[in-house]
Amino acid sequence: MHIGDRVKVIKGIEEGIITRIVNDQIVEIEIQDGFIIPVHKKEIVVVSQKEAKMFGEKPLPYSAKRIISEKGLYVAFSGKDNELACYLVNNSDFEIIYAFYEEKDNKSLAIKADKLDAKEYVLLKNISMQNFEQWPTFVFKYLKFMPEADKQEEWVNHKMKFKIQGFRETLSDAPLLSRKAYLFQIDQSINTQVIKEKIVENKTAPVAPAKKVERPAQEVDLHIEKLRADHQLIGNADKLKIQLTAFEDLLANALATDMEEITFIHGVGNGTLKNAIHKSLAKNKNIKFFKDAQKDKFGYGATYIRLK
Repeated sequence: MHIGDRVKVIKGIEEGIITRIVNDQIVEIEIQDGFIIPVHKKEIVVVSQKEAKMFGEKPLPYSAKRIISEKGLYVAFSGKDNELACYLVNNSDFEIIYAFYEEKDNKSLAIKADKLDAKEYVLLKNISMQNFEQWPTFVFKYLKFMPEADKQEEWVNHKMKFKIQGFRETLSDAPLLSRKAYLFQIDQSINTQVIKEKIVENKTAPVAPAKKVERPAQEVDLHIEKLRADHQLIGNADKLKIQLTAFEDLLANALATDMEEITFIHGVGNGTLKNAIHKSLAKNKNIKFFKDAQKDKFGYGATYIRLK
């Protein structure tokens, strides 16, 4: 049994979805009306998709947002943050031949490959939100196939690199799963109004022409009066946000234009801006090292950064 499986209680009328595996014997299931109950594994049985079709069972009723699209091929993450079940959901009239890989550190690992019938789904893997920053790139190679069609589709290679910003905004009704899930449509009819670039890098979508990145000056002054003419009207908290945004943008431009070094003048003050900059630099893998800039020139009011 896995998180996301639809199950029935053998000696009762309850049925629902496994939301948590407590231990080797106990699981929690979400039944109608959103109630979660603990049950022994021996007291439940998994309801397969084909069995549900045969007996004409309807999806579990629940109130939620509308489904992103009536039809399509989706990747869906369902469950609790400490253990999400990742599904490939084929809510289309096509049969799907697919292969699922993971890419990390320039290595590719094959996870699963099979045929997925129309209006069915398959569990790909379980994954934890606690390690979100270390998630690999998801790679799907799939072919939509319909025996009666005059012209068949072509193979599609689709890569997904998830970003924490906005991930939770994708929570919606998942087609066929009969529950909520973090939902991403991956076929060519992708709804770009719903799945934004900030949430997932869509490698199959048309790529807009890249904007020219300007190389920053070798020394950048982050004093608020250098950044905003209306600085006297801005509160201290907003001033700090403006300074940090300028720092992050200019550092990104320095990396993008292959600069080897750059110095940010932040002043001494109470040390808040300097500490925030140093904390950000310590987490950046593209920084070779950083230190206080020339003390005879800047005192302790500037940071020198050596870029990789």
